[in-house]
Amino acid sequence: MVRMVTKIKTYDEEAEASGWYGPEVAFGLAFKHVTPGQSILDIGIGTGLGSVLFRKAGLDVHGMDISSQMLDVSRSKGFGSLQRHDLRKLPYPYESESMHHAICTGVFNFISVFYPVF
Repeated sequence: MVRMVTKIKTYDEEAEASGWYGPEVAFGLAFKHVTPGQSILDIGIGTGLGSVLFRKAGLDVHGMDISSQMLDVSRSKGFGSLQRHDLRKLPYPYESESMHHAICTGVFNFISVFYPVF
């Protein structure tokens, strides 16, 4: 288990080293549409990398991911409202229209059928 957690913890470092700016781009595109105190669902939250800026902006971040190890890393960063869930399977563990916003960064390349997400 330690080996797996160590590998996942380096995910953020690898993303930074590769020059991946997906989280910053998503936040930049969404910033004018969000208000502190609103809720946002990160679909495929992983290590929480894509939600850090939304949390800093005052949003109440919720997340779901298939990987319990990735969710553990998110929890270690202070994200608390997390659900383990396979994004390809319905129903999702959130009620329809229960969030103000939703984001999904760096996940669609793992999904072949998109209708459950949308």
